[in-house]
Amino acid sequence: TIDAPDCARAYFQFALKYDPSCPATHHQIILNYLATGQFDDAKEHWLQLHTQNIFTRSQLQQLEQALPIQIQATLPSLELATEVDQLDKQLSQDPQNEKAWHQLCKLYQDNQLFSRALECCQLANQALGKSAEWEQFSLQLRKQQAEGRIIFYEQASPASTNFAAPGLMDELADELIRVRTEYYQSRCTTFPNDKDNFVRLAWCLSEADNSYEALTVFNNIDLSQLTPRWSVIALLGQGETEQRLRQFEKAVESFKNALNIFEKSLEDIQQSDPELVDIPTLQHEQIGLRLLKRSKLLAQAMDLPQITQQCAAIAKKTSLSIDI
Repeated sequence: TIDAPDCARAYFQFALKYDPSCPATHHQIILNYLATGQFDDAKEHWLQLHTQNIFTRSQLQQLEQALPIQIQATLPSLELATEVDQLDKQLSQDPQNEKAWHQLCKLYQDNQLFSRALECCQLANQALGKSAEWEQFSLQLRKQQAEGRIIFYEQASPASTNFAAPGLMDELADELIRVRTEYYQSRCTTFPNDKDNFVRLAWCLSEADNSYEALTVFNNIDLSQLTPRWSVIALLGQGETEQRLRQFEKAVESFKNALNIFEKSLEDIQQSDPELVDIPTLQHEQIGLRLLKRSKLLAQAMDLPQITQQCAAIAKKTSLSIDI
């Protein structure tokens, strides 16, 4: 009631020590997780109810029916609890079984039980010895967790999201940007020859309003080591960042270079899958359309008819509408 969900959760857990079989307490814990954007932790709590055998199937069904409808379809099954229990027993007898660790992590990952998967990575790392593989997997899981939370609450219908705290989506978006930035910083260090990751990192920094740091990364990218599509994405991001910093002449130059590359590789770039780019800003808008709109708008403001005409010519070739 007074917007102190973490404190409330602590009291709920305290209450469970006195009465672990109280359905109302478990119901409130799950609602608490949902209200704070942790739908995956709500699912994990449900899995615990299966593994601890606190309730009968009939009691679990009653508890499930009392939960918001959008979480009901995603709750872990009894079969999943059985699989987890079998792998746990296998690992307790043979903690050096790397295959079993991978199976358990994958099981949690596939069922969006990210906190469990992250804990599993940590335990595997301790049992098998520190490994860059497990550390990279942990970063990937944290990224998937942040992305999964955004998707879950975006897909929930407005009428059924009254359990969510005000401003939740903004908090989840900020967390996603922070986690993505950390993830791609690590990827750039671990795989320096994969230049696409530097473009993604620069976009992450730009989206996090770290414009000067983003521009440093953009400026250090060698376009000759990128495909035409990634060159356009890099120059588009660089131009938008420069424009945000009121470096309009530089922004125009970046957009112009991007337009020239785009014009030469229209078919390949237009047919590319935006989901594979893994830049959230560009997943809701075609790369070419965004470039044309940004370039045309800035060119009009700076009275640069040549660029405006180039945008119009490209739009005609691609059937993209750039009316502003």
